[in-house]
Amino acid sequence: MIENEKQYRVTKKRITQFEESLASLLATPRPGTLPARLHLAMREGIESQWADLRQELAEYEALKAQQISTLELHSLSALPDLLIKARISRSREETTTQTSANSTLRSDTLSLC
Repeated sequence: MIENEKQYRVTKKRITQFEESLASLLATPRPGTLPARLHLAMREGIESQWADLRQELAEYEALKAQQISTLELHSLSALPDLLIKARISRSREETTTQTSANSTLRSDTLSLC
């Protein structure tokens, strides 16, 4: 799970790297010394990891955009992840509120001058 902006940026880079690795693997013919099953396993491993990272990225972006309106807790062991998701979702709301407050403050300051 992506928990912050730094992890988000790293995940985006990793997705690009996996896409490049997959493209390279598909563009290069399988060496005769490499068993077909191993070549297939390499491709499927890259595709699986790429899909996992894409899913994490999509979830983080949805939370940031507040597209997920309800977070459900199914067990206490999932509580830490739920709290992180709530923080991510609220971060945009807080940023908007802070920007609004700063604009109001600047307006008040300007009117006093």
